[in-house]
Amino acid sequence: MTWLVTSLRKLGVEAKLWLVVDGAYAAKPFLKPLLEMNITIVSRLRKDAALYDLPPQREPGQRGCPRKYGKNKLHLKKRAAHPEGWQTITYDCRGVQVTRQYKSFLATSRLTGGMIHVVILCFEDGGWTPYFCTDPDASVQGILEAVADRWANEGNV
Repeated sequence: MTWLVTSLRKLGVEAKLWLVVDGAYAAKPFLKPLLEMNITIVSRLRKDAALYDLPPQREPGQRGCPRKYGKNKLHLKKRAAHPEGWQTITYDCRGVQVTRQYKSFLATSRLTGGMIHVVILCFEDGGWTPYFCTDPDASVQGILEAVADRWANEGNV
C-alpha cells in the first residue's frame, strides 16, 4: 500500500483510497500506517470490540488536550439484541439488490485511534455482523457495498 499511495501521489492522483480487509487484519499495527497515509479502511469488527461513545464537546477556554475517546463503553451485543433502532436498506450485493436491516452509529476505538462509523448488519436467519469504517462520513450503503465486494466469495453479506 505504501508503494501504491506513493506512486499515485507522484502522478498527481489525489483519489480517496478505500481498503477493505478481513477482520483478522483489523489490528492496530496493521491499521496505523494505513491511517497515516489517509487510507479509509473497512473491515469486520469483533462482536466484543472495545468501543466507546464520542468524547464530549470541548468547552471554550478548557485547558489540556481534548479527549479522543468517550467515557462510556458501547456493547455491540446489547445494541444488536435491542429490538428498536433497526432501519432498512437496499444495496447492491454482488450485482443483486438485497434488502436488510441495520443499525449505524459513530463510536471511538483505540484500534483506530479515534472515531469510526459502525454498521451492524442483520441477516435473514437473525444473525448479525458488525463492520467499521474509518471515515465517519461514509454512507451505510457505501460501507455495505464495499464489504460485499470484498467478501464476494465468502458467504452472505
